[in-house]
Amino acid sequence: GINYVNLKVAVNPFDDQGHPYGQGVPSINNAIKTATLAKQAGLKVNVTLLYSDAYTSDDVQKLPKGWDSDVTKLNQQVKTYTDDVIKHFSDENIAPDMITIGNQINYKFLEKTDWPSITQMIKTITDDISKSLPDTKIA
Repeated sequence: GINYVNLKVAVNPFDDQGHPYGQGVPSINNAIKTATLAKQAGLKVNVTLLYSDAYTSDDVQKLPKGWDSDVTKLNQQVKTYTDDVIKHFSDENIAPDMITIGNQINYKFLEKTDWPSITQMIKTITDDISKSLPDTKIA
């Protein structure tokens, strides 16, 4: 009865010494390896982009290392990052069947709590995905 696998992808899930944060290794490379195996098994793939270096939850939405908190710069960074993830999957000829934006977005996303900033970033991301992967569903 399983038809999808959900793969979480963090921006940079490693500390300054190159060790994962202890929450598994939600790296783009691991997601691509697992997506390849899932597709070979006939399963669909949902990629959850955390937009953080570690797992996020309703009250923990930390900026990735080196990302600016200015909304204009942050909006450009989410586009650049989304483009990069899409390119990695495209280079391997594996288009996700679905992409989930963030994890447990409630009242906060990328440390922003005002809805105009949050919706601006989500619109940037969804427009980018729709343009690059028109057959991919967005959650």
